[in-house]
Amino acid sequence: GAAQAWDLRSGKPLKLRRLRCYPQWYVLAYDRAGERFAALNRGKHEVVVHAIPDGREVRRLAFELAGEALAMDPEALLIAVQTGGLVELRRLADGALVRRFGEVTAGDPSSRRISDDDTLRFSHDGRRLARFVAGEGWRIWTVAGDDEERVAERDGLAACPDFAAPRPRGWSIVAGTRTLFVHEATGTTIALPAAGPWVCNPADPRIVACDAMHAELRAPS
Repeated sequence: GAAQAWDLRSGKPLKLRRLRCYPQWYVLAYDRAGERFAALNRGKHEVVVHAIPDGREVRRLAFELAGEALAMDPEALLIAVQTGGLVELRRLADGALVRRFGEVTAGDPSSRRISDDDTLRFSHDGRRLARFVAGEGWRIWTVAGDDEERVAERDGLAACPDFAAPRPRGWSIVAGTRTLFVHEATGTTIALPAAGPWVCNPADPRIVACDAMHAELRAPS
């Protein structure tokens, strides 16, 4: 439950001061630069935003929704929370309400409680917001417009370029009890003693991390 961060230049862990532990009933969200993160206690109305790495509290935002899922846009300008099929979007700078998305009607699947925290995402450019509800799929809204798109399958959002998870370009990943990263151009293979799942830094996807380790993928030029 302890929060941890690393310096991407050296790979060394950073000491996060003034930060509490975040057990499984919390959800976290991050900006692209790794300078801010937000924390939400599931079922509560308050989101607390901290600076990285000193842990300084930047802002407390009060939402009308008792949030179950949380998202921060890549530039740390907007914070969104989700409860069932409803989404509330506020500005980080002053906590002002930007928009509300979605609706709940009697018997609607969107009234179901969220079973995991991976149901609310901003696009890579921060211009669109997607939320998932079991039985309904993804609904994708334009933050500053009226456009809406739907994706039925749970895994379907990965096919949308603006939402696909970052992956190291030119590397293939072979999963197992350990993970093999294969550089397609040179055949260089890196075996890491961890099964993942792996996440990649959006700014430089060669930086990979999982619960067990943090690494940079390098191949001969």
